[in-house]
Amino acid sequence: MKLRKLFYDLFVVIFGVTVAFLLSEWAVSKREESNTRKVLKSIVQEMKDDADYLERQIHVQDSVLQLMKKYKDRLDSGEKFSDEEMHLYYGKLVLSRTNFDLAKNTGALAKIKLDDAIKISRCYQIMEEVKEIEARIIDVFYEGVDSKKNYEKALFWIQSIHDAEKVLEKKFRETTAEINAHS
Repeated sequence: MKLRKLFYDLFVVIFGVTVAFLLSEWAVSKREESNTRKVLKSIVQEMKDDADYLERQIHVQDSVLQLMKKYKDRLDSGEKFSDEEMHLYYGKLVLSRTNFDLAKNTGALAKIKLDDAIKISRCYQIMEEVKEIEARIIDVFYEGVDSKKNYEKALFWIQSIHDAEKVLEKKFRETTAEINAHS
């Protein structure tokens, strides 16, 4: 009888410890899942904000392109420009990727569903390519757009960045919509 009671007590202790470990693991898992959802939500919000910024930037690009067309008519007629006229407004693309970088550097990005992480990473890869195009256009503006050659170069790069920003904005919006649809 004592041996039976001893085995019963041992079983209860082992069972209790096992249940406690399982509950602890479950709680940790839920906490990590909640943190991962928060990280994903913050990245998605950042991407939405970036898409809104890009939309505004595209409108600025439309204005710059209209100005460039006016300048072309004046260049064709041989008219000279003052320095003030040649300094077209060109705003540098400033997109936030703080939450993405933080998630990437802390390993939180690895906990997000692989498909979502790939889509998000592709958006930011496109963003880096757009910034490279932007660097070229800024160089052209520093050279000035007072000759036909420089004008053509500037127009090409402005149109390129304009098109790239449209693609990037669309990609950010599609990605955030897809992630929100299944989150």
